[in-house]
Order: sequence, then C-alpha cells, then structure tokens
Amino acid sequence: MKEKEHRALYRKWRSQRFSEVIGQEHICRTLQNVLKDRRLLFHAYLFSGPRGTGKTSMARIMAKALNCMEGAPHEEPCNKCINCLRIADGSSLDVMEIDAASHTSVAMVREHIIDKVNYAPMEGHYKVYIIDEVHKLSNESFNALLKTLEEPPPHVVFILATTHPHELLPTILSRCQRFDFRRISQSDTIRRMRSISEEERYSVEEGALGVIAQASEGSLRDSLVILEQAASYSEGEITTERVVSLLGLTDVSVLFSASQLVGEGKVSPVLHLLDEAVKEGRDLFRFTLDLLEHYRCLMIARACKDAHLVLEVPKDTYERLVQNAGLYESGEIIRIIRVLSELIVELRDSQNQRVLVEVALIRMASKKVDPSLAALKSRLDSLEKRIFTGKIEEKDIKDKVEERSNVQREAESPPAAAASPASSDKEEKKDPGGESSRSSSQGLWDLWPKILLAIKNERMPLYAVLVDTRPYLASEDKVVIEIKKGYTFHREQVENNKTMIATVVSGFLKRPVTVEVRILESEDGPDDLFKVDYEEDHRKFVKDALNIFGGKII
Repeated sequence: MKEKEHRALYRKWRSQRFSEVIGQEHICRTLQNVLKDRRLLFHAYLFSGPRGTGKTSMARIMAKALNCMEGAPHEEPCNKCINCLRIADGSSLDVMEIDAASHTSVAMVREHIIDKVNYAPMEGHYKVYIIDEVHKLSNESFNALLKTLEEPPPHVVFILATTHPHELLPTILSRCQRFDFRRISQSDTIRRMRSISEEERYSVEEGALGVIAQASEGSLRDSLVILEQAASYSEGEITTERVVSLLGLTDVSVLFSASQLVGEGKVSPVLHLLDEAVKEGRDLFRFTLDLLEHYRCLMIARACKDAHLVLEVPKDTYERLVQNAGLYESGEIIRIIRVLSELIVELRDSQNQRVLVEVALIRMASKKVDPSLAALKSRLDSLEKRIFTGKIEEKDIKDKVEERSNVQREAESPPAAAASPASSDKEEKKDPGGESSRSSSQGLWDLWPKILLAIKNERMPLYAVLVDTRPYLASEDKVVIEIKKGYTFHREQVENNKTMIATVVSGFLKRPVTVEVRILESEDGPDDLFKVDYEEDHRKFVKDALNIFGGKII
C-alpha cells in the first residue's frame, strides 16, 4: 500500500474558506460583500502585510469563490467542484500564481501576462493572476505591466501580494484596491495551534503554546512550523522547557532575575547571572534581544494604566512585570532600553560579545559608571527628587562629596541660624533688603537654589518668575520676596502662589513660615551683588551634584 504523502502543518491546515481565516475579519467581510454584488468587483487588489498572515491563502480563496461552479453569487467557495479542487491543488488553467522573487524580468511579464491576458477563461468565470512578493519586480517590469493593470479585460482579476508595499511604485498603488493584513494576535495564534494540536493528537503544555506564539511574532505560518518542529523534537509532551531550548530563547525566570538585580543596583550578582548563561551555552545576541523585549514589557507595565490590554502575557507573568517595573523610574527603563539597543548593534560585528554584554549590564545596574547624557540626567533627576521629598540631608551630601573629592565643605554645612524675631524686625525697618538683612538671611540664601528647583518641578512658570526676585527673612516665621518696580506680572504670579511658595520654603527651613511680597522703589531691582551671590550658589549646587554622581557637563 502506497504510503500517504506527508504535508507540512502550515500547508495541511491552510485556510480554504473565508470563515477559516484567522485575524483578518475586516478583509474577509469586504471581499464577501464584493462577491455578493459583482458590480463592486475591482480589477486589481493589493494584499500587503507581514509574512505568514494569510495573504496568499486569501488570494486563493478569492480565486475559488470567483470561479466556483456551484452557482453565483456566493460568499464562500464550495471546495467540492472541479474548479475549486483544481485551484486548491494548483492545477487550474485560469489561476496563475507567479513568484515575482524568481521572475523579475520584463520578458516574464510579457510572456505570462501581457501576451495571454486577452484570452478568455478556459474553465471558470475569471482569469486570476496572483503575483506573490510583487515588490521584487523590476521597474521595467512594472512599467510594462502598467497599461494591462489599469485596463485589463473584464474577465481578468489581478491580486498582488507583498510584505513591502512601500517599495511599490505610486503608479501601481494607485491602480489597486489595497488591503492591509494585520499581525495575528497571540490569543488567536494560541487558539488555532490548540485546535490543530488536538486534531494532530499532540500533547502540548499551554505555556509552550504561549512561547511559540510570542516567538512567531504574529505569523501563523511560523507558529505552525515551530509547533511541528517541537513535536519532532519532543518525546511525548511538548513542554515549555523544550520549546525554549529548541528556539534558543532565554528562560523568563532568568529575565526577571536580571531585571530585578539591575533595578536593585546589584552589579556583581547580575554578572554572575550572565556567567551562568554563558556556561549553559546561551547565545548572547539572543539573550540581549530577549532582555530588550523584557524591558519593553516593563516600560509598558510602568507607563500604561491598562498595560494588560497591550501585553499579551499570562496573568502571573503580568503581575511579576508590574512588581519588577516598580523598581524603576520610567526614565530609567528608557535609558536601559537605549543601552540594550546600542548593544545589539555592537554585537553584530563583535569578536568578543561577552565583554560588551558585561559592560552593558554594569551600565544598566550602576548609573554612576554610565557616561551617557541620559544617565547623568537620571542621576540629577534623582537628586532633585530626593531633595524635594526631604529624603536627602546635608550630612548625606557631605559624606558623598568627601568620598569623591575635597570640595568646599562649607557648601555642605548646616544653614546659619536665622535672626531672632526682634532683631529681624529691627533690621527690616532699618535696612530692608540691605547688607545686614542679607547676612541674617544666609540660611535662606544657601537653600534658595534648591527651593527654586523644587518649585520648578511643580510649576515651571512660577519658577521662571521667581528667578527675577530676591527673598530674605523678615522674621522667624516670615519670608519677604522683593520684586522690581513695574514688574506687575511677577507680582501677580507670586501673590497668587504665596501658599504654595510658603509650603516649599517651610519644608526646607523646617518650620512654618508665611510669604509676603514687597515692591522695590527703585526700578533697578535686586542689586548686582545679590545676582552674583545667587549665580555662585547655583553653580556650587550644580558642581556638588556632579561631584556626587561623578558626572561632567557636556
């Protein structure tokens, strides 16, 4: 007895009716409406989209429906008549499938299309030309095809399929009705693989189906190829572990361990994790790609409120993503994604991939050794946040600066005590805003740049106004902000935000204060001496921040 011919899963389970097509319902519905009312039939269609999403299958279904002998109009081919069967096995004389990747010349276009297009169909109602990977045709071939494509005989329908529609000439695009095929969702892919596995009597873990669906990246054909390969590789049940091993993927537990160690700033353990991966024979390029995709998921989990609708992952995996994402600020994850993206480019031509991956992991886990501008910005943002929330104290800054270099210790010393209420009131009367007030307000002067940074984070317009003002302590519980004469807008902004300013200043002075506004009589405003003092304080603050984090101004 002759042994039955084996066919690959993706060929055996190719969709034969519109109702069997997965993930392209919008296209099926439109084409079925065309088949019901042939007056809507167009002479040329363009099917574009990623590989393995059903473009060629849809073209064959369309060709069968146009030539089905069961009777017209109808929305589905019968798949029983001689025309449907011949189109399905590729022996129909009225349906020509042309692979443009291997037939790019003008001679092919003339021989197979232009010279034969005027002949009537031999078996069915229409002659259908299916040109796959049509973007591979040369410009000369396209130009030869243009006239025929624009005005074909009424019995001819062209169906062009491509994964690169942007490479087609505008003159071709303008002559076709275009349908864009979507990547098939992981849930639809898993559902289809589960159904086929039952028919083929495969024993498959649900987790294995998820890994295959993710690896196929929206291509149902690729997923069936992997499923069949996994069935051949496995002895018995197709497990998640075997699929991960087959595809050379990084186990999800390793990815979560890596992101947790990086988030906690643990450089040594994450390098040991990499060492174990190398000893297991893991491909470092694949490891980097998987880690990049993992951080993409973390970014979405961190930034998107309804991330579970975007990330097609199991519930327990999603919960772990949210937990790990909490170890990072959003900006930190973006910085790490940039590091990994740069690493992928470098790995392609590297002879020592391990060194590059180790350097990248150290940069990811320790911002202090990352020389990039993004890392410096992240460190300064972290410093600003800690200052604003009160989680950093003067002694902490002093200790870190001493570890880095012998910077000016007086910059980190506690602010001078404010003047007593009696003396402050007296100074306000005798010399408001003068030298004696400035001396008694030294603590406020030292803190003012930090106060402005805190306000900047909350209300940038108010910060822009306050940089042109001058504050001083009028008493133990009152701060006066001086504004130039004629600066009406500045006065209004400060008056309207006095409560907010008082709250921030109180936090830095560690006692409650109120804020009042005073207009200077002279239009010259704050004197040059104050401007110099303020600029020096601001420069000192930036210098301290750079020393703390080992950065430099670029």
